[in-house]
Amino acid sequence: MAKQALILIDIQNDYFPAGKWPLDGVEAAADKAAQVLHAFRQAGKPT
Repeated sequence: MAKQALILIDIQNDYFPAGKWPLDGVEAAADKAAQVLHAFRQAGKPT
């Protein structure tokens, strides 16, 4: 069985709509990252 771990690299506020360098889709990406993080924690996998 393969080992799994989740690594999320600092999601920068500067990329959100009110930030210095806003990007399209950053809110959806942050929401998805939060969902994946929650799922890993619920499953007891390392984060």
